[in-house]
Amino acid sequence: MTNQKPEEMILALFEDGKEGGFTGVVKIYCDQPVASYVSTGNSGMQQFNDVSLKDMMKSEAFPRKLVENVFKLFCENVSLKAADLNMSRN
Repeated sequence: MTNQKPEEMILALFEDGKEGGFTGVVKIYCDQPVASYVSTGNSGMQQFNDVSLKDMMKSEAFPRKLVENVFKLFCENVSLKAADLNMSRN
């Protein structure tokens, strides 16, 4: 990481566990977080294409704390522990 934050970034995210989980590609915009979205992904039988992260948090497909930590790590250059990004839904 450098001291300059990226303007935009593409991340592959996945969740695994006993009940399956999310896999997909997320595009984040550091300068305009509200424009960030899931480009493509799935969670169980549900498919997501071009869905805003804001809507994903409302549907509880992504925990709000996880999204906050992704922005802290990649956009604000804040050091996080692995546990901050390896989160359980429970």
